[in-house]
Amino acid sequence: MSIEANNQKIEEVSSDIEQLIATTEDLYGAIFDQLPSLESEIDLTAREVEILLDFFIHHNERESSGESVQQLSRILKQVEAEVRQTTANMVDEQQIRKIIESFLRKGDSEDEISVEDVMEVIYKVKERITDIELISMNAIIFSGKLGEEGKAFGVISDNIMSFSNKVDSQYRSMEEHALGLGSWNQKFTDSLDVILKYHNRLTTEQIHEFVGIFDSVFSSLETVRKVLGELNSTVYLAVEPVQELMVKIQVQDILRQGLENVQKCLLTVVDNNQKFCLEDKCTPEQRMDILSFNRALIQLVIDLLMSIKERLLESLEEIEQPINLMKHQLSGLVEDESALAEYFGGKEFDTNAIKEIFQKVNSFLDTFDTELTELEQQMTEFTSINDSFYGQINEIEKRIRKIKSSVGHLQKLNILSRIELSRINLQGTAFVSQIQSISDQVIKEVDKNEQYVTQLKGRLQNDLRQFQLVLGNNIARIVEMKQVVISAKDKLSMIEGLIIDAIRPIGATSIQLYKEIVSIGDKLTVKSDIYQMVESIEARLFDIYGLIEDEYRQGLDDLGLETWENKSHDLEEILQHFTTHSERVVAQLHMNDKQVDIGSEDGELTLF
Repeated sequence: MSIEANNQKIEEVSSDIEQLIATTEDLYGAIFDQLPSLESEIDLTAREVEILLDFFIHHNERESSGESVQQLSRILKQVEAEVRQTTANMVDEQQIRKIIESFLRKGDSEDEISVEDVMEVIYKVKERITDIELISMNAIIFSGKLGEEGKAFGVISDNIMSFSNKVDSQYRSMEEHALGLGSWNQKFTDSLDVILKYHNRLTTEQIHEFVGIFDSVFSSLETVRKVLGELNSTVYLAVEPVQELMVKIQVQDILRQGLENVQKCLLTVVDNNQKFCLEDKCTPEQRMDILSFNRALIQLVIDLLMSIKERLLESLEEIEQPINLMKHQLSGLVEDESALAEYFGGKEFDTNAIKEIFQKVNSFLDTFDTELTELEQQMTEFTSINDSFYGQINEIEKRIRKIKSSVGHLQKLNILSRIELSRINLQGTAFVSQIQSISDQVIKEVDKNEQYVTQLKGRLQNDLRQFQLVLGNNIARIVEMKQVVISAKDKLSMIEGLIIDAIRPIGATSIQLYKEIVSIGDKLTVKSDIYQMVESIEARLFDIYGLIEDEYRQGLDDLGLETWENKSHDLEEILQHFTTHSERVVAQLHMNDKQVDIGSEDGELTLF
């Protein structure tokens, strides 16, 4: 075959190599172009999960980051702390009972006064009024015994009876108000028991329930946080093959250089052949130099191509492995995230785990708010019954003062009776002593009890005012707690929405990642085409080598020689095309009597 025919075959092979370079360039380039966005999306997915974790973390390690993250656990603890603090500022049951003990029981000592003591005062006054009634009756009987001589005393006895009736009327009115005070006190005590029951539930039982419900919620949130943390670890695990792929994909630069150098070697053969063809006269020796050079160079090219082929196929396998690994990992991740999003976020209007967690808190806060409203209403209504107390105690005080003022008239009647009895020489009778004794006792007892009622009224009014202040303080604290509950429900509602909104699309990014990895994997279907192209190029090079070898052997036979030493061309000139360690290793195998600087395998890494 002519040299021109060989040149055509070599140029066709060079064109095939050009196509191979373009095909590998498209494949590696397409993969390389997708890797940065792929890595970015993986980081984005991881970041989305990180944001979700921020809502569940139970400590303040992130405060130093400067991010104002509304951490759910922190808000729950803040609500609990605010309720605890507000409850602590309320006056407790023991203090309340101590303030109003005068309304609840009889005093244990002379210094202690209670509502029950009012009734004792009434009864003591009643005893004295009974004594006055007895005197009036005795006076009437005594005057009857005196006959005509006792007519004047009879008038006095009638006055004593009239006085007795007036005092008894005042007593009955006072007794009526005393009974009203007792009724008020019973209503006061009953209402207080209701208030203290609510108060005790609010300040003790509800707080314990508060802690219990929040501990349960925190436990549930810790489970959610753990699941999300495991999910995040899976996401980060998916990043590792991408990093590995970023490194492995760069071997394409070396492969491209190797194929380009093979092209240069082939074109060198063509150039030499064309130069040879242009010479009019070519001696058999010159022709053998050309054939010897071409023969050695094509052999070198074949070895180079086989080395590139091995490395190319190895590279494609190394790329395919992490891609398959990522497909597997992302496939599982998509399933996990979809299940997780459905379980935690649910579909719109459906119940889900997050809603159930928040429902526990919201249900408790609703109940808590209802009981706060009940307690506030009870306390507000309780203040309105105090008007009855002031009305009753004032009337009792007024009546006993009227009785006291009437007792002065009894003293006058006592003096008149003594004068009249003295006139008829009866001043030494037992009746005189009796009326004097009873008059003195009534004056003394009524005066004493009038002071006692005044003192009792002052004490009860003071205790009641203090109690009203306590009620006012506790009502204010209740209003504060209701505001805390409203604020807490608003915050929880906001965070619940944020978490559900974030969880529902949590698998979308992973699905997109999976699609992109599948897309990259689909590009590797050209691997078989690349293999066939390399095989075809390799076969055609062997064919060209065979043709050159035949011409070379024919030339030797024509010259009657067994070997030929090339005198005009040297393969060392070709080494300038070889830029990688692997190419120079192959070249060294063809330079039996020359030492080639092959460099090191690490040196290839500097090329990219």
